[in-house]
Amino acid sequence: METLQWVDGTLRFLDQTELPRREAYVETRDYRRVADAIRTLQIRGAPAIGIAAAYAACLSVWDTRSGNLDALRADLADAVEHLARTRPTAVNLFYALNLVRKTASDATIQDAQSLRDR
Repeated sequence: METLQWVDGTLRFLDQTELPRREAYVETRDYRRVADAIRTLQIRGAPAIGIAAAYAACLSVWDTRSGNLDALRADLADAVEHLARTRPTAVNLFYALNLVRKTASDATIQDAQSLRDR
């Protein structure tokens, strides 16, 4: 049983609200769905919450139509804020989101595709 899996740009997570009755998984490419899962305790546990938030941030940059770097960074910042509101006291959540912010602000990233790749 794996809590989180990244498969070809899709996040697959164990719906922990179904335990112990059954082992059910959700697959998504939408960061908003991951945020909802964190908020509703489908994803639980400090490490899993942090990792799921980082994956959700990745999903957000692939989901956007923003073609330039500034717009993509703005979309990512919106997604990070959305994720941050899911569990305001979760330390691992904020640790992961701060790493995402730091990576996105790296001056060596020169275009939107470079940010997506990173």
